[in-house]
Amino acid sequence: MERRDFIQEEIEKIGIFLKRTLSKLMNIKTETSSDDFESIENEFINNIDFDLKYFTTLKETEVENYLSSFKFSEESLEKIALIFIELSKSNSITNSDKIARLSKAIEILNYADKLNSSFSIERNQQKNYIFELIQNIEVE
Repeated sequence: MERRDFIQEEIEKIGIFLKRTLSKLMNIKTETSSDDFESIENEFINNIDFDLKYFTTLKETEVENYLSSFKFSEESLEKIALIFIELSKSNSITNSDKIARLSKAIEILNYADKLNSSFSIERNQQKNYIFELIQNIEVE
C-alpha cells in the first residue's frame, strides 16, 4: 500500500511540475530564448530526470523506449507535447528546430495513443493542429 501511495505521489509531483513549466512557457510566448530553453531543460533534468536535448535527438523508433522508462501518464505525455509545441514557437530558433520540436510533440502524442486503446478526439485534434503548424513553417 505504501508503494502505491509513493507512486501516486510521484505522479502528482510530475503533473504539478509539468503544469508549472507549461504555464511559464505560455507567459514567455514567442520571446523564448536559448537561455529559456536551457532553464526549462535544467528543470526537466532536476525535477523528473528527463533530458529534453537528448530526447530531441532520438529517432522515432527510440522515442517509445525512452518515454516508457518514465511511466508517464497519458495526461503527463499530453502536457509534455504541449511544452514542445510552445518551445517550437520561439523566434530565436531555426525553422528546422521548430519542425523537430513539433515532430517530437507528435511522437509523444502517438505514444500516448499506444498506452490507451481508446481513440482520443482531443489528441487527434492536437496532432492535426501540429501538422498545420509544420506546414506553415518555411523549410530552410
